[in-house]
Amino acid sequence: MRNICFFNCVRFWGGGEKLHLEYASAFKKKNYNVYLVSGKDSPLSKKGHSEGLNIFNIYAGNLAFLNPVKQIKLVRFFRKENIDTVIFSGSPDLKLGGIAAKLAKVRNIVYLRGLAVPIKNSLLNRILLKDILTHIVANSEETKRTILGNMPDHIDKDKVKVIYHGIDVNTSSKKTNNKLEVITKQGHG
Repeated sequence: MRNICFFNCVRFWGGGEKLHLEYASAFKKKNYNVYLVSGKDSPLSKKGHSEGLNIFNIYAGNLAFLNPVKQIKLVRFFRKENIDTVIFSGSPDLKLGGIAAKLAKVRNIVYLRGLAVPIKNSLLNRILLKDILTHIVANSEETKRTILGNMPDHIDKDKVKVIYHGIDVNTSSKKTNNKLEVITKQGHG
């Protein structure tokens, strides 16, 4: 059984949170063990709870990755639940959870990027993108271009895949993109 974790601690409800909930629910329907890391009392946490998802609450502000107590809690959570794939879409979440996932030896550490805005070429971002993440998923070719734009020497181009968001018009229900499911099954490499 695969253990997948969607990590999104944003305190409001928006497109990224909706996407995480839809993907988490779809993976649960495919008999994955699905976990959702989110902020306590956030709309995503409440909606995930109502969907019957396993919830782990933690706050991930921009500097939360510097908090060793939070890092240890997350490492223990990832190990205890035997998480093999963790998926992020926000920078503060990636900083905190990505480092913890690497320390916990999570096999697939995936960053979903939906903004065609260049990523700042900082030391921390270079470490995250090159050494922590196993997969980077862009929602368009333009987003992929902007991911690689500021750091072409620090990111393996083969690590960045484009997966468009889509709707299955034949069943009129939204489904996970099969390519994302392939990433969770194949591991990195």
